[in-house]
Amino acid sequence: MFLLVGRTRKLRPFSTAAAQPYLLVSLSASPNQRDCVVAAKLFAPLVSLCRPGDSEWTHIETPNNFFTSAVMHSMRDQKFYLHSPDTAPTDLIKTCSDFPPVSPYRRFPFSDIPKTTQDLYQSSIFRTQYLVESPSGDSFIVIWCMAGGKMEKETSRLMCDTKGFMVFKQDHGKKLCSYTQDIGDLCIFLGKNESFCVSATKYPGLNPNSVYFEGSETGFGFYELSSNTVHDLTHLAPFSTFYLWLAPLE
Repeated sequence: MFLLVGRTRKLRPFSTAAAQPYLLVSLSASPNQRDCVVAAKLFAPLVSLCRPGDSEWTHIETPNNFFTSAVMHSMRDQKFYLHSPDTAPTDLIKTCSDFPPVSPYRRFPFSDIPKTTQDLYQSSIFRTQYLVESPSGDSFIVIWCMAGGKMEKETSRLMCDTKGFMVFKQDHGKKLCSYTQDIGDLCIFLGKNESFCVSATKYPGLNPNSVYFEGSETGFGFYELSSNTVHDLTHLAPFSTFYLWLAPLE
């Protein structure tokens, strides 16, 4: 595994016992910082942690229902969260004192869902949930709704249509996860890497109050939450099985 930060920083390979494919990688800080911790969620009930320069990885066991969950670092809470769309235990996972805590993410019940949005969810064949944190520390659950696939003539690959996105904001006071179509000037980025969120004001050219998406089966695009409109950014994306959005280093 490698980190690319102007120069390549090589991480230790996994041991044979933990040599599972990894689903997602999350960083606790910029790779240039000495306290940066890398968390790799394996395709197994394991999370592996290390710092650049460590001689080995530290492997943390997780509950079985987090077998294929995503991992996200929370700057607000200074811990790594595992997110699963299913109901799961929220107890802290036993980890090592040398690293940030690893914990299942507690999602509150969804609320304030309009009828049209419920119809969008029910009519979608594929639905994927994401957890993302804003620069100010707000937490969002995003559901990506897709329709069935169709064959693309130019490349003979199966493509899916993005029907829309459902965004829910965690309200810790009310203990609800409330539906919203207004995230202000924020832009949420979803893809094969860790989801992230930036301010459109800080990065001119971005469309505020939007969800940017990418995937080998969808191409690149963004979804305007206020108008429920999908915009394609590439008519025909070059074929790849692993598209990525690159988060800015701050």
